[in-house]
Amino acid sequence: MHSENRFRLSSNGPLMRDRDTLRRLIRASPDAPQGGAGAPPILYHYTGATGALGIISTGQMWATDAAYLNDPSETHYGRRLLRNTWAEFKREVTLSPGEQEFFETLVDLWDAEWHEMYSTYVACFSQDANVLSQWRAYGQPGTGYSLGFDSAKLMEYATGFSLLKVEYQPNVQRETISKVFRYLTEHMRETGTLSDDWIELFYSVFKDEMLSLIVSLKNEAFHEEREWRLVKLQSAATPASDLGFRTVRGMIVPYLPISTRSASDIGSLATVTVGPGPEAVNAEKSIKQLLAKSGHVRTGVNRSNVPYRF
Repeated sequence: MHSENRFRLSSNGPLMRDRDTLRRLIRASPDAPQGGAGAPPILYHYTGATGALGIISTGQMWATDAAYLNDPSETHYGRRLLRNTWAEFKREVTLSPGEQEFFETLVDLWDAEWHEMYSTYVACFSQDANVLSQWRAYGQPGTGYSLGFDSAKLMEYATGFSLLKVEYQPNVQRETISKVFRYLTEHMRETGTLSDDWIELFYSVFKDEMLSLIVSLKNEAFHEEREWRLVKLQSAATPASDLGFRTVRGMIVPYLPISTRSASDIGSLATVTVGPGPEAVNAEKSIKQLLAKSGHVRTGVNRSNVPYRF
């Protein structure tokens, strides 16, 4: 890829203004805000006893490399949708050979670079504090916890991360990507520019927006989660200085730490919900003790009222 500096990009140059237009286009749907816009005041991170203990006592949570998430299809869904939507678009819109080649190159770059050139680190949250499917996922064995974080403070501490709302509706997902293709087609026809250098420059300017869009799309079967994600794209060739590793199911799994508090502020943890289970009373008692010892004197604690038999 060519350096952006070679093309002397300025903050008010035409491509940078186009990037702002594309950003607004991608985020135009009020149901799919990105960058933290429209986030609920509190977002809930479901975890087990080990995770809750670590997050509360250290003031850090972990964003896991998306390739190692519990559902491996998550790393493929958005890329597959991008390609399928492109295939539909070129059937519906008459493109010149040059325009079609441009899009083929761009889609190949977005797909291949996301998969091969970047690691995508993700921390997952829900809009809801008390979801049965989440308790099923995190409540065995023992007790699960729903840690409620002040979303504004969380974004303040999560340096370098974007807060994205996950979109589950297939028609909305396809329409959002189609809007991008339509916008780029109009842009090309207005400028008449299709050189290889321009394609590479165009890709380098817009890649963060498109890669962020791709990782905020999820299969509609998971809609009950009402998920938001803290996401950071990191070059695979240049590991982050704070990169850490843990073992999960016999694999070494990379992660990036996210601070949930600062030296001068007890942090973003606003509430804790103790999940259903046979030891919920004792779990509530111990989590209150842990919060008090860790300085979270204003963090509220309550127990789930979801009837769930283990």
